[in-house]
Amino acid sequence: TMGIACGAGFYLCAFTAAAVIYVTTVGLPSLEQSHKQNSRFYLELSDMTQTNRVIAEIHKLFKGCHDFDLHTSKCGQCGYIGLSVNIPLRNMTGSEVVEILLSLEGVIIAMED
Repeated sequence: TMGIACGAGFYLCAFTAAAVIYVTTVGLPSLEQSHKQNSRFYLELSDMTQTNRVIAEIHKLFKGCHDFDLHTSKCGQCGYIGLSVNIPLRNMTGSEVVEILLSLEGVIIAMED
């Protein structure tokens, strides 16, 4: 489309379109990366009585975690409970966080959502 614009004599329009394309391809990925400091994780707990303890341990291990959601388990195992949480990554990968979460007592499944 920029070639057609240039061929029709719309040089300013073609230059503006090229500048917008450049800004979006260069600027947006770095902006997206700066906002991807939190990641959503899904856990399954072996039983409902573990919930408060696990949430307290997650708060202790990962400062700044937020948005805890309790729901039915995705695996369908009777008695299990699902827990989703946003955890700040801070110099860790998602797989490292999953390993830490799996080490908590009562956590059966942990994965990055």
